[in-house]
Amino acid sequence: MNQHWESLSTEGGKEALLKKIIDQTNEVKKWKSQGKSELEIEKLISEKKQRMYWTLDSGNQLKLQSLKDSIANAINRLHTGLLTINSKTGRIMGYVGGIDYGMSQKDNILEAKQVGSTFKPITYLAALQNGKNPCDFYDNSLVTYSKYENWMPRNSNGKYGGSYSMYGALANSVNTVSVKIQLETGIQPVKKLAEKMGITATLPSVPSLVLGTGNISLIDMVTAYASISNGGRRIQPFAIERIEDDKGTVLYQAKPFYNGNFVASSIKISHLQKMMGSVLTEGTASRIQNYEIPYNLIGKTGTTQNNGDGWFIACSPEIVVGSWVGTYDKRVQFKNTYLGSGANTALPMVASVFKSMSLWNRPLLTNFVYEEDYFDCPPFLEMNANEADNFIKTDSTYLLKRKLRDSILNNSQIIIDSIVDISNKNIPIDSISKQ
Repeated sequence: MNQHWESLSTEGGKEALLKKIIDQTNEVKKWKSQGKSELEIEKLISEKKQRMYWTLDSGNQLKLQSLKDSIANAINRLHTGLLTINSKTGRIMGYVGGIDYGMSQKDNILEAKQVGSTFKPITYLAALQNGKNPCDFYDNSLVTYSKYENWMPRNSNGKYGGSYSMYGALANSVNTVSVKIQLETGIQPVKKLAEKMGITATLPSVPSLVLGTGNISLIDMVTAYASISNGGRRIQPFAIERIEDDKGTVLYQAKPFYNGNFVASSIKISHLQKMMGSVLTEGTASRIQNYEIPYNLIGKTGTTQNNGDGWFIACSPEIVVGSWVGTYDKRVQFKNTYLGSGANTALPMVASVFKSMSLWNRPLLTNFVYEEDYFDCPPFLEMNANEADNFIKTDSTYLLKRKLRDSILNNSQIIIDSIVDISNKNIPIDSISKQ
């Protein structure tokens, strides 16, 4: 961050921002009151002396630096929060509220921040509940919404055209499609579902809700993901498991919170789980594959406007791990999304937790089990949505590929017909060809 920070929302960039902050310091105000010239003040600002500097290894210590360097080092400091909970009981297993309590007393797990695309699974679940299918296609087109002050949501990669299936749009975090799904589903049903899943924040009643413009705490987001992880039950996180007196008498025993109701139907939750699995296998969080975690996890990345916040939340059927990374001054961001995305900042910490847990002698993690091995549609097609819907239902080549894939996955025989001009007999698949 020291080398790659910028102030994208400030006219004049980071140099203009630094000057603005420096001019507001007591030191500069004092020099100005003493009648010092701009040249003298500039020289004093650049003069190096022992100033406080924070390092990960040693905390606060004195370091030879100028006033300008000292301010830059303070405002571009990356902060984080990391939370791990058991999604079946709500027990908090790991809680890192910040990088150093001596340097910052903010609890980044409880403080609300814009959540970016980590909110999308909630909207997509509401859409599934409303009758949508993971293989419904949507045009990946730029649209200006005159009803919302000519708002034009854009994709982070700047690419448009063709169409995405619902699962493909979630896997690749496509904003244009997500907004269309949000508008089709309705804002109030999404807000109601978010509340059922454990989000306590007051959410904005705007279509950009799906893009994570609402301010939500990390603990609320992890709570919401827990109901996806465990198959649909709302949980209540707790830190204290039991309290005993000096004689061993149990004074308090935490009990898992279940209100008896599911936040959504189990089949819709299962569809969403598989969709979120695609985020990690072929989507924005695919770099997690480099960690070689021997379990099929699900999750979602999130990156806010101008790369100000990076998020990643991942789940096994038993565990949810979520992380936020960002600066406290939102005028300070990474130069580009490649550096500042949740996949680059928050994902490595979450992945490391799951990697460590997968090495336990008594494994706590298991795999998600899906009713189907894959969705009956590709994530993206170079055609409009209507053509794509028709293509996956009628195109003979695509249907044959699906048939062959089904046969291989089911360890059954493939019938090669005369169209392929090979044989009209049943051909058994041996272990070599299957492999």
